[in-house]
Amino acid sequence: VLIIEDENDRIIGTVTAAKTDPDPLPLPLIWKANKDQFYVSNLAIAQSFRRRGIAKCLLRATETLAHRWGCSSIWLHVEEDNIPALNLYQRNGYEQRGRDPWWRFSNRILLVKDLRS
Repeated sequence: VLIIEDENDRIIGTVTAAKTDPDPLPLPLIWKANKDQFYVSNLAIAQSFRRRGIAKCLLRATETLAHRWGCSSIWLHVEEDNIPALNLYQRNGYEQRGRDPWWRFSNRILLVKDLRS
């Protein structure tokens, strides 16, 4: 977990991510977890602090951490209708790998960024 606070110690942004372990369950071909992948499970910025580069800063810090831990790629899901987040990820080198047909609550897109380059 990475956290950014303002000068009054209020949390204005967080990201939660982890290095993955291979999953023993049969997963779809769009995502087979390897021990050298990093998964971002949440990235959130307080509404009044959005569009200031904070999300990009947290994303870069997460990528740096993943690289230091020897991960070759970073994965995340984004809601299909969350256009600002989808644009953020695509501008920062994330590519669509597929859709998540198992998630029943909304349409999620699986994105990946190769960290080897």
